This record gives sequence, structure tokens and C-alpha cells, in this order.
Amino acid sequence: MINHRQSSDQGVQARAFMHDIDRVFPNTAWAGGCKSWYLDARGHNIALWVGPSLAYRWRLWRARTRDYVMG
Repeated sequence: MINHRQSSDQGVQARAFMHDIDRVFPNTAWAGGCKSWYLDARGHNIALWVGPSLAYRWRLWRARTRDYVMG
């Protein structure tokens, strides 16, 4: 079983990650103002990766083992 470990800087990192996504999202085709499953009630992107797929793969290439409890 693998459990996610809460690190002290995890909230800071998560907010920085979402800031990057939110900064780029308005310049995408997905920001056309429609109602869809990938936008919450405020129109906030909750599901889409807004960059190139290679950038997504690069960020997720390796999980940081210090963020997980294995066992």
C-alpha cells in the first residue's frame, strides 16, 4: 500500500503549481467561457493540463519517494 505523506512545504508547492496553471489557462482554447466538467462553479480549471504533453510527462517522470510512505 502507498500512502501520500504530508510534507511541511507541500501546501506552498501546490499553490505554486496551481498558480502556474492558472497563469497559462486564460491563453488556451479551453478558456472560452463554456460550462464543462473540467471547470468548477467559478470557472476554475480543475482537471486540464494546459501545457505540452511532454512537459506533463517530464514533471511526472519520477515520483519523489520522500512524499510517499511505502509499506
